[in-house]
Amino acid sequence: MKLYLMIVALLPIAALGQRFSTDLQQIKEVCNSDVSEIEFTRLGWSCQSAFSNTTTFYRKHLSFTTDTSTGNLLSPEKAGKPARTISGLDIIIFTHALPNILKQPMTVEHMEFTQQHYEQCKREIDTMRSSLAGHLQLKLQYGFFRKKGIDYQRLSTILDSLPQIPSATLERILHTNGYSSTTSYAWNMLLKNTNGTYINICHFSNSFRPLLTHWMVTVNGQVSFSNNMEITRFFEKNFPGFRQNDKMELLRWLVMQLYHNPPVNPSPAAVSQL
Repeated sequence: MKLYLMIVALLPIAALGQRFSTDLQQIKEVCNSDVSEIEFTRLGWSCQSAFSNTTTFYRKHLSFTTDTSTGNLLSPEKAGKPARTISGLDIIIFTHALPNILKQPMTVEHMEFTQQHYEQCKREIDTMRSSLAGHLQLKLQYGFFRKKGIDYQRLSTILDSLPQIPSATLERILHTNGYSSTTSYAWNMLLKNTNGTYINICHFSNSFRPLLTHWMVTVNGQVSFSNNMEITRFFEKNFPGFRQNDKMELLRWLVMQLYHNPPVNPSPAAVSQL
């Protein structure tokens, strides 16, 4: 598994926008199979250190648990370490939906921003526009420490048009490299089926992005890539220690990506908006 993740680390970010040739019928058959075991692995490595943590859940009746006890063994609860449990129904719903999830394009609506998020972002732009103190306070959050002559009206226009941006533009933004880091990390989930097939889902990054997407999905050897938030939400709910970043951080990042990297050869509608 570690070798698999290291191979993922060598993949160029540009490849994450691709969907490899797949046999949809075979993918459906694998995704409809019974899962017997789940492995969650968190890896991190840099020039000076590396770590790897794996948590395994085993199927017991209608759920999956880290409790490996039998009638003759001391259970984790008795040993003072509570067992973790994942609903078997959650696993069935997710795996059966996965073939459709892989086909769905990403939209801003999937990110579930509320009106309050948009209003807060609007207030922050107004604060930066109206006061030097506000600009100093917020400029790092908006990535302006390398830019001068900020067009605040354009920022507001981009924010207003964000819910309507095309999926292709959003996918391009999500594939944009953030600020590179000397530290790399990966989140990996391996679902082992009773018939010997498997589903592996991995996110790798070595740069800052507030949205944990760019999922590499391998279904019994067939590889696809997806930014679908349903995968991210499944990890949030079930992966021990996995946590998505703040929605406001993500909203600021999207606005700034559109500000600094406007669409290439945009449509007339996009030009009027951005």
